[in-house]
Amino acid sequence: MSAEFGDLLLHNDVRWLSKGRVLERFWNLREDVADILQSLNTKKAAEFFTFIQDSDKVVLLAFLVDIMGHINTLNLSLQGADKTVVELQEKCYAFETKLSIFINDLEGGKMLHFSNLKRCMTADQQACFQLISTFLHHLKVEFDERFKDFRKLKPVFLFIADPFIVQPDGEWTSVTASIFPNSNSLLQMEAADFQASHVLKVKLNEVGIAIFWSKFVPDSQYPAAKKLAISMLTTFGSTYSCECVFSTMNTIKTKHRSVITDQNLRNAMRIALTGYSSNYAAIMKSKQQLHTLY
Repeated sequence: MSAEFGDLLLHNDVRWLSKGRVLERFWNLREDVADILQSLNTKKAAEFFTFIQDSDKVVLLAFLVDIMGHINTLNLSLQGADKTVVELQEKCYAFETKLSIFINDLEGGKMLHFSNLKRCMTADQQACFQLISTFLHHLKVEFDERFKDFRKLKPVFLFIADPFIVQPDGEWTSVTASIFPNSNSLLQMEAADFQASHVLKVKLNEVGIAIFWSKFVPDSQYPAAKKLAISMLTTFGSTYSCECVFSTMNTIKTKHRSVITDQNLRNAMRIALTGYSSNYAAIMKSKQQLHTLY
């Protein structure tokens, strides 16, 4: 392997969603990496070899592999099409709870959620233990701070997710008043009507919240509730859609298609990104009818 790499130490800029996997792969290959570094006669290789042989550094690396694996799992759950802000905030709240579990697990000494750390950490590495514990506490505070604005809207999200389980005159109407002033009384009446409708309750369970509010809740009967729901559900909860656009553009506009016009690029991207499926049978039928006229 040393002959393959020569005396070059490779550096790559790794994308966020791949960082956890790269760390995991490096952890699994760390002994082979150490052998390669030891065989290379360079100053930089010697520095890396010293690092990888340091037991405290290895413990911290093991912790990073474990925690990045958990964060990557969260990150992947936030990706994908048709994810609403209601669903995404639930994932983030769940991870905050998991962070408390991680802290208790670590400080209790069980390390059920830190399998790599458990295998290499010893009782005399208290400095590493304290550093890891402090990091987890700071991470929990960071999550709490980052999502505190969404937490204020949690009662509203609960109503949108399931309008049949909230109190019609509950806290959610007071929170909504900060978004749509003077809407409390109307929302309370509409919520009471909602909860009396067995048909709407069945439909919500069948189609999910996005389609339910957009297609099956009548504007005429529930104008305030629908306005509230649509305003929340159309909020961008993730950059996933934007990243898909850039990825698609990079796939379409390669060096081999350097003369593609802006209009053709837009058309190609619309075809690639839209979920719309053309009714080719109807299009062909209309063309045939047009042909018979002539």
